[in-house]
Amino acid sequence: MKTVDRDEKGRSVAEQRCIRTSQKLGEEGKYTVYEAVLKEWFDEDVIEKVPKEEILNLSSREDWKHLPGICNPVDLLLYGCSVHRDF
Repeated sequence: MKTVDRDEKGRSVAEQRCIRTSQKLGEEGKYTVYEAVLKEWFDEDVIEKVPKEEILNLSSREDWKHLPGICNPVDLLLYGCSVHRDF
């Protein structure tokens, strides 16, 4: 029972973060840039689409963690770093 409650709460938190992030990107005029970068990454196979079933079988949810900063390209875009910056 606790697992279901935690999963539902986690889903709710993730949905709210997604909504806030989308709003912030739109307000700052970065939504189109963000979308273009993701499309470019998909086109260049930097990111590949993985079926949900495969993801769920790779690890448990307890193992999933947020990676801040340069470990997570999304954070770079959200905090105003250039997408063309070399690391």
